[in-house]
Amino acid sequence: MNNSGYGKTMEDVKKYSDFRLKFDEKRVQRLIDNPRYKRGKMTNNNLVQIEMRQTNIKFNKPIHIGFSVLELSKLHMNRFHYDVMEKKYGDKGKLMYIDTDGIKYFIETEDISEDLKQDKEFATHFDFSNFPKEHYLFNEDNKGVIGKFKIEQAEKIITEFIALAPKKYNFQVFDPAEKKVVEEKKKAKGTKKCVNKTLKAEEYKNALRKDNIVRKEQHVIQAKDNQLFTMKQNKLALNKISQSEFKSHIIDKVNTMNYGHYRLRGKYSIHRN
Repeated sequence: MNNSGYGKTMEDVKKYSDFRLKFDEKRVQRLIDNPRYKRGKMTNNNLVQIEMRQTNIKFNKPIHIGFSVLELSKLHMNRFHYDVMEKKYGDKGKLMYIDTDGIKYFIETEDISEDLKQDKEFATHFDFSNFPKEHYLFNEDNKGVIGKFKIEQAEKIITEFIALAPKKYNFQVFDPAEKKVVEEKKKAKGTKKCVNKTLKAEEYKNALRKDNIVRKEQHVIQAKDNQLFTMKQNKLALNKISQSEFKSHIIDKVNTMNYGHYRLRGKYSIHRN
């Protein structure tokens, strides 16, 4: 619900279309003769779909609200990292992956659950409603509170994590109660869930360490000229980090240098008028 509200504030009204559906041949011809006519398509023997250019554009979307929401969310994520996690763990807490609404950390500690139990101030930043009810951390005080972080796997432990790009990662979930890996989570943006299930942890590792490229076939249903058809795609599922803006920061394919690091001097410059 929050995402849909945010999206409505950021709509680009310049991309709105004016579509008309007409049956009458004279009305169709009248629209075709109009200077606003853009394109038309015969959908069947009786119905014509016509797209017209907009004559008036109302900039009535509160884009400043959407912009502010995005900037405030970035600020919240940064404050959590620097004011909470770095303050708590210092060099023993390493940021591994960050997205718009989630962070993955590698933390060197005896027991993260004990840390949360002992440090009440630290625990106020989290929502523990997804923990089992019998777990000592379980409570619903922060359930659904905007800005609070959920520990994704609750009482379970992520033992191995490989990230290649945003929404393209793999990790293993270890259950201390069962003393074994009970789940493997995989994501590969752009591929279907059924294809993601066929990906193996080793393929993620080889994409990271050996720059391997993994392609997978998938079938999709698409529409063209109001006709549905199936298509077989040869989709790029996994690949090495190729973005030029990251290459200079990477030390050993896992660790990176921060902006401002002395080894990055001369690579970036700020131009001011």
